[in-house]
Amino acid sequence: MYTFDEKFKKGAARAFRAQQGLTAFLSGLNRILPEPPRFKTEKPKDKREDTIRIAGTAGDSWYLGFSERSITPPDIDTKNYYIGGNLSAPPRRVRGVLDDIKVRAIAISDGEERAAEVFCAVDCIGLTNTVVRRIRSELDSFCRTNNVGYINIFSTHAHSSIDTMGIWSVTGKKFFENISRLITHSQPLPSVDGAFIDLIVEKTKKAVSEAVRNMEPGRLFAAQIGENSVEKLEKYSAKKPYGDMTLSEYGIKDFIFAKRPPREYSPRLNRLRFVPDNGASLPTVLVNFGAHPYANGLRIKNNRGDMLSADFPFYMEREINSAGENFIFINGAVNGIYPNRGAGGVKEENFTRQTEALGRDLGKLVIAMTKEREEIEQNSLLSPKNSGEAYKSAVERIGKCAVKERELEPKLISIHKETALRVDNPLEKIIGKLGFACFDMTRPAKGIYELETETGYLELGGEFKALLVPGEITPGLVSDTGDMLAENSITNRASGFKSLCDIVGGDTAVFGLANDALGYIIPDNDYCMFFAGYGKLAEKLFFKDYAHYQEMFSIGAHTASAFAAGVEDMMKSFKARLNK
Repeated sequence: MYTFDEKFKKGAARAFRAQQGLTAFLSGLNRILPEPPRFKTEKPKDKREDTIRIAGTAGDSWYLGFSERSITPPDIDTKNYYIGGNLSAPPRRVRGVLDDIKVRAIAISDGEERAAEVFCAVDCIGLTNTVVRRIRSELDSFCRTNNVGYINIFSTHAHSSIDTMGIWSVTGKKFFENISRLITHSQPLPSVDGAFIDLIVEKTKKAVSEAVRNMEPGRLFAAQIGENSVEKLEKYSAKKPYGDMTLSEYGIKDFIFAKRPPREYSPRLNRLRFVPDNGASLPTVLVNFGAHPYANGLRIKNNRGDMLSADFPFYMEREINSAGENFIFINGAVNGIYPNRGAGGVKEENFTRQTEALGRDLGKLVIAMTKEREEIEQNSLLSPKNSGEAYKSAVERIGKCAVKERELEPKLISIHKETALRVDNPLEKIIGKLGFACFDMTRPAKGIYELETETGYLELGGEFKALLVPGEITPGLVSDTGDMLAENSITNRASGFKSLCDIVGGDTAVFGLANDALGYIIPDNDYCMFFAGYGKLAEKLFFKDYAHYQEMFSIGAHTASAFAAGVEDMMKSFKARLNK
């Protein structure tokens, strides 16, 4: 992608000097700030050993239960809540409600007597591992009584929901008060709304218990469209032009795009569909792809970005519910990946209408993807007549060759591993000390800071594989493409470590923001922590396509390689147990 000519080299050198200056300044501030009194110097006491579940044989049947609960606060019209996801000074107060925010939960097992694995998705910007551990702790007795093996909590990453991290709720008063508290050796006040976190915890607990109690036997199916890498898809287009590709090959390329160079992303959409044996019960659909639910949180032109919304997943659910199915969305490799706002056919800069149309067409696509074109066109709900060009094109591609749906045998394998990642970013250290994020940073040794997090691996029916990633990961890290390669990185060096697909040993889905929201995970070789906006200023200061915003909210330059090493260690443990 990059030319690596003299102009580029000089620009890159300036960028790294700017990074050094910024890091030195922030490190100086961090050294001045004392640690809060309750700052942890040891790891959490509820640390678990690796949780490994291996099904040696298939079970008698799949069992699945679904539940959802609203997490819109009852006092939303009278209390000050702040939008989480876009920095604003002062913080952006919620002025009204566009649509409901929810927690959705499914409990799944591969046999009547086998332990259930729970998956919850919360319409919010992110939940830290601290909150996830609290939910598990409060459900511990229930899990033991009801044979629940593990609870996973995901964030949809909605940028127009209420701030659940604390970063976007920092008022000037809180900022100076917490600095004063640190100086006087008092505990800083958390900037996150504790009552709202309590509400999420309580509603999640209810959703989990209901999902477990709603479990019933049925069949599980998997389907997917699209390549796991748009870079690989572009190479494939040299052999088969885009216009000739089927939906299975092309995926959701027209619905999403990448903002961060080299603009690599996954145009794949994964769908898991559970069909109960009881014909009176509703099927449940799990949808997974990587894209920011962000448009309703943008403050651009006439869009104020201050209305509460779950963004496009809400409108996907509305469409899928209309077809008589339950819905849960789990985000994917989402670093720098966004939906095309106009993909739903609304061209005017009305983000609310664009988001609604986008979610409508994505919902239609989820339902229609494994049907025949004639059936789709005759169905009043799925007909492409009043849809955007992206969905119309998808239906045409279905006409070339229908997408295959395969049944999965009832066999569930999972592994969960806790790991500590070092915090090198001085900005993150300052945020942690000031209490402006809902995470527990530990100091195992003088000058060393860590975050306790976790990763996981899921296998269904021996075919569907997914890695559980605790943050916003760069798509290239998954497929060994994009900025993992020397030609696409600011350093002109390759990453030097394995991609997640290489570690797993084959193609894998990514369930992102899983059990944590530790920030961006960027390849070490493309890390440069200095942001100068997008466009002409960054190009003038450094080089064309310089865009390194994500580093500001990454915990360090070596997070990617350390995380990959943790995944590799986890998979070694898993394979060792599997071969016993």
